[in-house]
Amino acid sequence: MMASNRQRLLIASAALMVVLIVNVFRIVQGSFSTSQDRFEEALQAAHSEDWSTVTAIRRELSADPDFQSQTMLLFGLRLAADGHFESALRSFNRAAENPETAVPALAAAGRILYLMQRYRAAITVLQKVVSLDPRHEDGHRFLASAYYDIGAMNDALNVLEAITEFSPDDFRAYRLLAMILQDFERFDEALIQWNAAIARLESAPVFRVYCQLRKGECLIRLRQYDEALETLAAIPVMEDDNIVDGLSANDFNAQVLAARAEASLAMRRFDESAKLVAESLALCVDNIAAILVAVRLAEEQQQFEQAELLLKNAIERHPREAQLHARLADVLASSGQSGQAAVARARSDELMTLTKQFSDLHQQAIEQPDDASVRLRLAQTAELLGRDRIAEMWYQAAAGLAPGDAVVLQALQEFQQRQRASLVDGAAR
Repeated sequence: MMASNRQRLLIASAALMVVLIVNVFRIVQGSFSTSQDRFEEALQAAHSEDWSTVTAIRRELSADPDFQSQTMLLFGLRLAADGHFESALRSFNRAAENPETAVPALAAAGRILYLMQRYRAAITVLQKVVSLDPRHEDGHRFLASAYYDIGAMNDALNVLEAITEFSPDDFRAYRLLAMILQDFERFDEALIQWNAAIARLESAPVFRVYCQLRKGECLIRLRQYDEALETLAAIPVMEDDNIVDGLSANDFNAQVLAARAEASLAMRRFDESAKLVAESLALCVDNIAAILVAVRLAEEQQQFEQAELLLKNAIERHPREAQLHARLADVLASSGQSGQAAVARARSDELMTLTKQFSDLHQQAIEQPDDASVRLRLAQTAELLGRDRIAEMWYQAAAGLAPGDAVVLQALQEFQQRQRASLVDGAAR
């Protein structure tokens, strides 16, 4: 059976841990015996995915009683590369019993647990890694990611700030710091972190353009429109084969154009905004930010019928987007359609109440980092709001915190069934 997309992602990600393990052993190992040389050669082979060499050397080392933990570490890497994660974890646990291999083995185990979305176990293991090695970059980075994924934002911020102290050139810590701060509308602080990430991203263009877009959006929220336009205009057009932040190149380019259109509109550059929003919608007709700018432009020209049509078409595709219903209520009221405006306003208020509940649950998640039930309610609320990708993340977070909870697992399975049914229905239309 072919591996699922998730399985292929886990296999690819598991292979990346080898680089770190090679570097760790170069530092901690002072002996260069024949067995040690062969062990390091095996790590280099694993890095190159030369698994026949890894297997041959592992068999040699298995005859050396002083290298049993190294043998188990190599075996775990091989198992992880093949997608046998449970068996890999058992090998890493055995390797972790030896102080010489404890840190890399625990780091590898923590990373796999994180990628498997077993967050509680991952956090426990990764906390041990950073306690044994307070400057362990990979351990800190995955610990911060695990905290972020379960909504324990204060813990994530603390870990990320530690990374910036001992690894000040690592853009990833600044990027995640900026994302968290922007999510919580701490835009002044987020802007500092976006600038720090971008300054460290000369050699990673895909990550750089992502950070430039989010910085531009941050500047718009701060009403620094001139700088926002300058930042956004500097983003190159992404090609068809580039994927940015999980988006296709077209979707990403559409987001950039929509942000530029919004900033231009705020500066009352109506013609420029109209041109940019048309280009954005040509790339992605479902871009809500672009649709809202187009509605505002229509209102500026007193074209209320056009604004109403734009919003009704958008609501057909996004029936649970509160902003669209609220704006439709405004437009209908402006054109004297008070009855229809009241209906749209009622639907907007209903969705805004859910949005408020969602925001409150986020705060509870921060205050209760180990509570799976809060994550489950977040998932269910996100689904009611039509935010299926976010809902999936919170269902997985709940399951990762409470892997044996029957209620959580049943909720996750039912959500996945609904998603599959929705895909079948969509394909049939």
